[in-house]
Amino acid sequence: LLLAGGALLLFRMFMARRSPAPAAAAGPAPAAPAWMREAPVAAPAATFGHTPSPFPPGFDADGFARQALAQFRALQSAWDRGDRAALAAVMTPALYAEVTGTMKGGGWSVVNVGSVFPLLDAEVVDVATEGREHWASVRFHGTVREDGNPVAAPFDEQWNLVKPVDGSSGWLVAGIQQTMPAL
Repeated sequence: LLLAGGALLLFRMFMARRSPAPAAAAGPAPAAPAWMREAPVAAPAATFGHTPSPFPPGFDADGFARQALAQFRALQSAWDRGDRAALAAVMTPALYAEVTGTMKGGGWSVVNVGSVFPLLDAEVVDVATEGREHWASVRFHGTVREDGNPVAAPFDEQWNLVKPVDGSSGWLVAGIQQTMPAL
């Protein structure tokens, strides 16, 4: 029972990772905004009545979230089709190895896979530059119907994305954290 629960958790985690790489699947991104080319500049201190943005100057959180949603849906579709090439194109090598290990281990079947997200939203949680990498965390939440089930269940997970500062690749999904609803 524990193994089945773990396999289900991994399956849900992998399904969510399919589209979090906003620029990777679409090829090279257009000219990157300043926050992607340089280390973020410290935000000015808060002034009375004004809360500074938690994101680097010039970062378009709404636009990033919209692109992340599109990539989520594309990655979900690739998972459902068993398209390993599409998955490899938008995941870090370590995550891809973990995902394909689940596929080989019997935790994945194209025949049994099929998720519909009647409600799906994304919000950027955090953006940072650490060393030679930009990191972004995006929370996806809403409802999901899986394997033909007519009843939608709550869905909530966070994707961690990484992109080299030098722009040598687009955004790649590096990890997924799931929030399980309380029973």
